[in-house]
Amino acid sequence: MSEKSQALPPAEFQMIDHDSLYQGLLARNPGLDPAVAEAIVTAMSQSGAAVARATVGMWSGVRAFDTQVTVFPGQGYAQGYSPVGARPDEGLFDAALEQEVETLTGRPLPAAVAPEETLRRLSPLMRARDMESWAGPVLGPSAAAEFLGIGRSTLDAWRKEGKIIALPKGKRAHVIPMAQFPDGRPMPGLDGVLAAAGGNAGVAWEWLCQPHLDFGDRPPLEALRVGAVAMVTTAARRSLG
Repeated sequence: MSEKSQALPPAEFQMIDHDSLYQGLLARNPGLDPAVAEAIVTAMSQSGAAVARATVGMWSGVRAFDTQVTVFPGQGYAQGYSPVGARPDEGLFDAALEQEVETLTGRPLPAAVAPEETLRRLSPLMRARDMESWAGPVLGPSAAAEFLGIGRSTLDAWRKEGKIIALPKGKRAHVIPMAQFPDGRPMPGLDGVLAAAGGNAGVAWEWLCQPHLDFGDRPPLEALRVGAVAMVTTAARRSLG
């Protein structure tokens, strides 16, 4: 081994066999300057030592691992480490970690609860959410058509064409949020939001009514009201698509 490799500090953790790597570099690179080869191997050895020390330090609080170190007689340094349970080879010894950690125990997970029982337990904590608390004023189709001064068939056509949003209520009925008719006619751009929501009217309308960063923490519905159709459609596709 070269003079520099013998000068390595004792008890260093070495990830690389310095002498073997030095000889290997010269063998594979006949024209390599020995001083350059020595510098390369020394740098790699020092890097390996730093990694080993950091890793052993990281594991120092883990009781499930010991440090397993290879001792090279007369060299005063070691090569590598491995988890406990690795097959010991000649020249290996186990250096048990000094620091121990507290063993934490807990109760096992409870048995699964049937959906019906879950609902029974949660029912006392649940309360119905008033639709108008988030959707704003709503009317049934007939009342909405009368309020707007149009025929019920016209309102139904708008709904089927996706020009307005109708929120489901119960199994078959639906109600009409009236904020989408600022001038008595469907607000342009509702169809784009409804499409971005995959046709889910509830998702589309709730998104329109919630504050949004793109609109200064104001609802996108207000942006539609002033004609920002493209901006709202783009935001809806990004948020809901």
